[in-house]
Amino acid sequence: MLVLAVRFELSELVQQISATAVSQFDASSVIFWLVAAQRSQLEDFKALCIRYMTEHQAEVKASGAFDRLAGGELGASATEALMEVVDILE
Repeated sequence: MLVLAVRFELSELVQQISATAVSQFDASSVIFWLVAAQRSQLEDFKALCIRYMTEHQAEVKASGAFDRLAGGELGASATEALMEVVDILE
């Protein structure tokens, strides 16, 4: 839904989705939100994802989602997002 809200320039919906996501971040979901932020070019939202990931490094690294991200299973956008995060988490 986030990608569609961005595509159709529904800025209020983008803000609502982002705010809801941030309030519900956990070690697995934040990675998927990071990928969505990267694909949608939402730099502020991406920064919130990265901040959460740095504050919860151990849980994020232990999540299966991090392994899928690191393994390239989530696509090119995910790989690009990972490059920004890996140095922070290590």
